[in-house]
Amino acid sequence: MGSQPQSEVQLVRGADDICCFCPHLKTGICLRGEKRVDVIDSRVMEHLGLSYDSKVAWNDLLDLVAARVGVDDIAFLCRECSWRDLDFCSDGLASLADCRQKGRSGGTGAPAGQVD
Repeated sequence: MGSQPQSEVQLVRGADDICCFCPHLKTGICLRGEKRVDVIDSRVMEHLGLSYDSKVAWNDLLDLVAARVGVDDIAFLCRECSWRDLDFCSDGLASLADCRQKGRSGGTGAPAGQVD
């Protein structure tokens, strides 16, 4: 979506496109338990001030995450996530902040290959 930053994404409950790399997702079903995914998703949605089934431009969503979610928030927002200790999200947030900063200083602002 980096090449189409105004593409809209729909915010849904349960396993979604973000979960596609999780080894616990099989045929669209979370083998670790949908309830845990829902708890984390709901906490993040509330933190961002978003609601399920709404649509938002991808670029606007990235701006919102960059503005409202810091590396220190990961411990609270994603405390049940077994991937948290791998620092993927912390690294991703740092990369997003860097891309957004470059965007304000004349760069593209698009996370090159990070979130496509």
